Amino acid sequence: MQDFNGLGEKLTQIRQEIENGAAGLENSRAAYEFRKSFLDKKGKVGQLMTEMKNIAAENRAEYGKRVNELKTWATEFLDGIDEKMKQKESEARYEHEKLDITMPAKKHEAGNLHPITQVRNQLIDVFSAMGFEVYEGTEIETDYYNLSQPIEITSKDVNKIKEVALDSQNLIDKPFKQH
Repeated sequence: MQDFNGLGEKLTQIRQEIENGAAGLENSRAAYEFRKSFLDKKGKVGQLMTEMKNIAAENRAEYGKRVNELKTWATEFLDGIDEKMKQKESEARYEHEKLDITMPAKKHEAGNLHPITQVRNQLIDVFSAMGFEVYEGTEIETDYYNLSQPIEITSKDVNKIKEVALDSQNLIDKPFKQH
């Protein structure tokens, strides 16, 4: 049988452990683990409740009353500690995630240049450094947009004129082949 007189000392000792241990808690997870170590079935208060079967029948009511008072006090005390920890964590999270709506938005670039464009830009930089100049114009020259020749002459006529001019100068040894 359990000695009923030593119960008061155990209860005050557990109460002191709870008060002292709660002072060192830093977050709600630690508060949960601390609470579990006292109020769980395998915790210190839970073990006092399971020891009730070893108490004499005439003392069980008083024993149960005193253990329940400790359990109620511990639950309220640890709930308060847990609430403070959660509020503290919430404030810290709010400070970390707080946005200043008066600040300008961060500008994000919408992608990269095409690899061919990157190489072209590098080549332009190299040749510009060597003294060459870059002139940009239309990519495709057609008879319609080329104003340097009379409008009556077509591109086929221009090719024939070039062949005749080259033939007359005897610069072409082999006839022009089309594939």
